[in-house]
Amino acid sequence: MGLFSLLGSIYDLDTLDTRLTTPSSVPYSAKPTAVADEGRSKKNDGRTSSAPQTSPSRWATSEFFLYYLVFLVVVPYMFWVPYTVSRRMLCTPSPGASVMVADDG
Repeated sequence: MGLFSLLGSIYDLDTLDTRLTTPSSVPYSAKPTAVADEGRSKKNDGRTSSAPQTSPSRWATSEFFLYYLVFLVVVPYMFWVPYTVSRRMLCTPSPGASVMVADDG
């Protein structure tokens, strides 16, 4: 059972991601968002927001058009290649021959 307890401790939620659990040393807070909102409103009284500006969407740039083109070519090709390979693998033995001949039918 030593191996299972070791694996259990490795894959424990606290070990994998500490953001998902609250340590026991932190006191329970009923409304953490209200405290954060009060701090923001006091900080920005009458002043402009210093939050970073968001950049415009890049979905219509030439880089993404290249990605669209690659996607439109590669995804159908991913289906076509196994289909053609599987069609070639359907071989039947030729009478009197020691080599396999592809079936075109």
